[in-house]
Amino acid sequence: MKKLFYSVFAIVFAALTFTSCDDVPMPYDTPEANSGGTTYEGAEGEGTLESPYNVAGALQFISALEPGVNSENAIYIKGTISSIEEEFGSFGNATYYITDPGSKYTFYVYRSMFLNNQKWKSGNTQIQIGDEVIICGKVVNFKGTTPETVANDSYLYKLNNETSTGGGGTTGEAKGSGTQNDPYNPVAAINAVKDLTWTSNSEYQTTEEVFVKGKISRIADNGTYTASGTNGNATFWISEDGSTNDEFQCFRVLYLGNKKFSNGADIKVGDNVIIYGKLMNYRGNTPETVANQAYLFELNGDTEGIEGNNGHAASGDGSEANPYNVPGAIAKASATGAFVKGYIVGCVEDKSISSATFSAGSSQTNILIAASDNETSTANCMAVQLPTGDIRTKLNLNDNPGNLHKAVVLYGNIETYFGQVGMKSVTYAVLDGTEIGKKPGSTDPNPNPNPTGGGTLDNPYSVSDAINAVSGLTWTSNTVYDKTDVVYVKGKISRIANKGTYTEGGEYGNATFFISDDGNTANEFQCFRVLYLNNTKFNKYNGDKVDIKVGDNVIICGKLMNYKGNTPETVANEAYLYKLN
Repeated sequence: MKKLFYSVFAIVFAALTFTSCDDVPMPYDTPEANSGGTTYEGAEGEGTLESPYNVAGALQFISALEPGVNSENAIYIKGTISSIEEEFGSFGNATYYITDPGSKYTFYVYRSMFLNNQKWKSGNTQIQIGDEVIICGKVVNFKGTTPETVANDSYLYKLNNETSTGGGGTTGEAKGSGTQNDPYNPVAAINAVKDLTWTSNSEYQTTEEVFVKGKISRIADNGTYTASGTNGNATFWISEDGSTNDEFQCFRVLYLGNKKFSNGADIKVGDNVIIYGKLMNYRGNTPETVANQAYLFELNGDTEGIEGNNGHAASGDGSEANPYNVPGAIAKASATGAFVKGYIVGCVEDKSISSATFSAGSSQTNILIAASDNETSTANCMAVQLPTGDIRTKLNLNDNPGNLHKAVVLYGNIETYFGQVGMKSVTYAVLDGTEIGKKPGSTDPNPNPNPTGGGTLDNPYSVSDAINAVSGLTWTSNTVYDKTDVVYVKGKISRIANKGTYTEGGEYGNATFFISDDGNTANEFQCFRVLYLNNTKFNKYNGDKVDIKVGDNVIICGKLMNYKGNTPETVANEAYLYKLN
């Protein structure tokens, strides 16, 4: 619909602007794909706040982009609103066109946010034809034919004389890796969260704890949830140079030492700060710190109020969502089944903590973790015992020297090790985004070989073995029953349940089928509500287009049960196709 409107509008606008039929133009020149761009008459600007593109300049910039590929950074575009397709409404965005005075070109501003990259609210100024605006955001050459802003990734920086106070897209260079030695700058912090999802106030993705460095550019008015508010936290913005360009919002941040602010004089515009904590992308368009999960690590070079642990205050509660940091785990001293996060900084070479080395070392049985990736004091470290198996194989520094200084999340028991607080009985870890071992309490199928033998990836159960493995399991009700650990079962598909809900390609995306050792219907095992390869959904059934068929050789990974005490099968939605033919 919007493309049809665009074409119709182009004709109307041209007819109103030009008096000669021979001079009737297209709304914009047709970009030359992969040709380095098209030259547009009257193009001006550099795309920065100080020198925004005019409409011709923006079209010229976009014509050099690959079709359908978003610009890497946000740009600034100035113009006059010439037509409005959708005013700001219930979705908080608007779609309209802008042009340069007396120009033959128009530019499509598609689903753009309001001032300050916020949703428009009832009572806010509404846009009108003739308004002078500056747009900030990412752009794209949609289908190679329509230059436009990326939906919900641009906003009104200026509306006539009303100007945004910051936030939104970035035009500066991203710097830093988010570590203590190399903090993110605000642009890098924004980039770190731009692809994170947000569903609701209680369901959203966050980064791990990172460091962000900048200069305070604005502080929210004093009051609750602001500097010196009743909750003792502060909301302010930082940028690299203290201006309102490329700002990052520090939302409900605590003071030095992860403590409450005391009064409004604790911070001021122009202060140099380092923030430590988790980041999120609120509503998918506002990069900020997670409320009350970040604090001032440094204020104008001062870390006063933070004792020990290389300037890190204790944090976390030991849960998966909020692991203890190393100071927090040390303060806890003892706990069973806790998540702890830190940086791998070395290992203990011999039988005493005094033999610790802050290098890759030669030990295969332990690692040292700390709150900082540059820690060199054993007093600020926890030694972690590595049990035999994947945990030891993939974490030890002797075989994996590249793990040094990497962040890791561990699940195990906090207890004395090498004469000080450490970790033992580690069963699960996350390193470089990869899960190692068995996630506690998880109902998702994970490779977890059955310790009694058989059922492993290297030696899967046959169908007969799988039936025998569940024969002694009890079943009380649909919610109370025994099930195996995650195992592997191989066989040949002998039957597939009728197409429909809860079958191959049904509305739930899983499949129910039967396998046997030889593909015959004797001595079958039921694969009930099984997911597809990589634990993803099956395609919806459509005539002859199917994902599986009778005769396919498969390996199933998941948990097994004995339904009603007489039907060996997989646990619904807790198994998936590990291998298909």
